[in-house]
Parts: sequence; structure tokens; C-alpha cells
Amino acid sequence: STQSTGSLYFIVMVHPESAKHRVQREELPAVPHFSDFNEPRFQFTTNKQKNGILLYFQYLHCVGNWGEEHSMCQKAKFYLNRMMHDFWFEKWEEKRALGHFDHILNYGVKPWKEFEPMYQPVKKNRPGAYEFWADRDFEPLYTDDCADWREHAPVLHEVYVLGKKPIYDE
Repeated sequence: STQSTGSLYFIVMVHPESAKHRVQREELPAVPHFSDFNEPRFQFTTNKQKNGILLYFQYLHCVGNWGEEHSMCQKAKFYLNRMMHDFWFEKWEEKRALGHFDHILNYGVKPWKEFEPMYQPVKKNRPGAYEFWADRDFEPLYTDDCADWREHAPVLHEVYVLGKKPIYDE
């Protein structure tokens, strides 16, 4: 006789009307190398606003305890600038200028009772993203004059977007 191994089987039950809410690929413009960015199941995974606000409080707590020039606070600001949109960063900086966060900045107080500082010291032995970019002096990859590459390099548009084969001069 065979015995049951106790394995669990998961059956994905798709809602019967989910197909009519999904945008068909034929209706989309030609966007290269993006797969299902219109998938309704993942519509809220790109909103990083909450994470950005939490990182802003981490940054404020670091500044209140260590000072703005400390390497940990510079690292916290590095990640904050990449997570929070500039518009929201300016809004929170306005609130900071009005004195909303003086208790955090002047006394190093936790913003709320269960707050845990998560900012990290700068790593020496295994560099992360901050350490990788912090010690590099690099030029920006583009200038404002060349922002519209269709105008300045129409050949690239023909090759990469229209799929034409490049013609090399001999």
C-alpha cells in the first residue's frame, strides 16, 4: 500500500473576470525589454513613498545623534535620495525648515516609540552600493544638449527601435 507523504498542493484560482481588466499587448506602444508592467496583481509594488518617508526619519535620527557630516548620515542620505522622489523630499525638507522635526534633530529623540535605528556605518571590507559610488569621480553619462537622442543620433533610433541593420562605411 502507498502512504501519503503529506505534501501540500496549491491551486491558483484566478478570478473569472481578471482577463477583461488586463491590457492586451497589442494595445501598448512598443516598449522594449519590459514584460508585464501592466499586470493588475503587481500594480502597487512600484510605490516607494512609504519606504522613502521611513528612510527620511532614519536620516533625521542619524543627523540628530551623529551630525550631518558623519559618514553614516551621508550614507543614509544617499539611500534616501534614491528612494524618495525629489518632490516629496522637498516637501519634507520644508517641514524640517519649519521646525517640525526639531525634537529629533536637536535631542536625538526617536520619532515614535517603537522606532529602531537601521542606518549602518560605512563598510570597509565589503563595499555596498554607497561605498561603490562614493569613491568614484565620474562624469554624467549624458548632457542636457544630447537629451533627445532621436535628433542627435537618428541612426541609433533606426537600429534599436525600428530594428534596422546598421550600415558600416568601409
